[in-house]
Amino acid sequence: MPSPADLAAAARARASEETSGLRGSDLSSAESSAETPEGADAGLPTVPPAKRRRRRKRSGAEGVGDTAPRTPSASTPPQAPRRIPCAREGCVRYTPDGAASEHTTCCLLCSLVMSQLERAQRICEVTQDASHWLAAVGLSDALTEYFRSETRVRGQSMNRGLTAQEWQAIRRVTPPTGVTPAPGA
Repeated sequence: MPSPADLAAAARARASEETSGLRGSDLSSAESSAETPEGADAGLPTVPPAKRRRRRKRSGAEGVGDTAPRTPSASTPPQAPRRIPCAREGCVRYTPDGAASEHTTCCLLCSLVMSQLERAQRICEVTQDASHWLAAVGLSDALTEYFRSETRVRGQSMNRGLTAQEWQAIRRVTPPTGVTPAPGA
């Protein structure tokens, strides 16, 4: 049966092995070649410090030995902003400009319907009128169905050869004759 000193020595050796990066055969060769310093336990081997790993040198345009972090070059495409879903319940679209946007809804219609839902909820909590709430939810569901239909029709049009620019031209509102659009519209 091993003595408590032997168990402690074995535990220290395992701890040294884990921290130094030495494995099985490396540890046995280190134990056999290690010297015992003065004042230390005579039965404990000393383990050499862990070997430091060298970073691989990059090859290519950066030059050999350049370990500075890469900066985006002109050929690296910018990352698209993170897509944030519309805040209106049931809407499957995303906010414009992603995370950089201050908008919580995808469009003005969703914002209006969401505010009407909140208003109807407050009214229904006070009056206990379920039909008013059902009408507001019906409005929200109708808008969701409209957006899904538009997405479906857009996909069919794209499959038939319509370009994104042509689709935007179709969707764009044209002012009636004799009315000038507002600047930036």
